[in-house]
Amino acid sequence: MYIKRKILDYLKNTLKKEPAIILIGTRQVGKTTLIKKMEDDLRKESKSTLYFNLELPSSLELFSAGVEGFLEYLKAQGISLNSSFSEYIYIFIDEFQYINNAGKFLKALIDNFQQIKIVASGSSSVEIQKSLKESLVGRKRIINKYSLDFLEFLYFNQIKEAEY
Repeated sequence: MYIKRKILDYLKNTLKKEPAIILIGTRQVGKTTLIKKMEDDLRKESKSTLYFNLELPSSLELFSAGVEGFLEYLKAQGISLNSSFSEYIYIFIDEFQYINNAGKFLKALIDNFQQIKIVASGSSSVEIQKSLKESLVGRKRIINKYSLDFLEFLYFNQIKEAEY
């Protein structure tokens, strides 16, 4: 069951303005659910999307091949990246902290392919945040994802605000 989260609309609006969103938070706060919901909504709007869960060996292997290997994969999928594009390609990367030099990988995609929009999620480790700040300055929005806030808790438990 999907619980509507207030942050979803914020993420969608931010993605319209930024080339990349990095969603960081501890385990089990709903990062994966949120990015899957975003991808599903974009797909329903007939947008081009790709979703990768880097906890799966096949996905991690793809990203371990570096940017060139990833671009070859896109080409094999019939995805053309060029300077004269009319539609964005939305790439969702779950558990992106498993990519070696994740910040540099994302930077290379963002800097060289304006057609790509990236939504990545990962654990809130200090190392990841440091890597992203150094290599993706001005190219991304880092958003910390927390568990339910009080109003979401009420909504989830079907309690009207006036009842508490």
